Amino acid sequence: GALVLEKEGYEADDILGTLSKKLSAEGLKVFIVTPDKDMRQLIDENVTVVAISSKTGEKKVYDLETFRKEYGIEPSQIPDLFGLAGDSVDNIPGVPGIGEKGALRLIAEYGNLENLYEN
Repeated sequence: GALVLEKEGYEADDILGTLSKKLSAEGLKVFIVTPDKDMRQLIDENVTVVAISSKTGEKKVYDLETFRKEYGIEPSQIPDLFGLAGDSVDNIPGVPGIGEKGALRLIAEYGNLENLYEN
């Protein structure tokens, strides 16, 4: 049978994040299969995300190397990226006039939203 984990007051994303970091720290390989772009922030040397397009069903595998090559930032910077570019799925409006490409350039240059706003 399938293993189901749940904890009252916690979203699935929180449980996935906690488990992936714990298992990665123990040296285990973790694969997360999801259409949720937020999960890409969990990618590290042991965590791989298989991104599935909710529109086309197309799959793309992101390990640390492929993520860095495609985005030019670190996985931990995904929240800053969405803070600027927005994320309609999670109802994050973003900054008007800044899309994903512009946000990626700014995050690559300034590192995070705090540094960007200070400069």
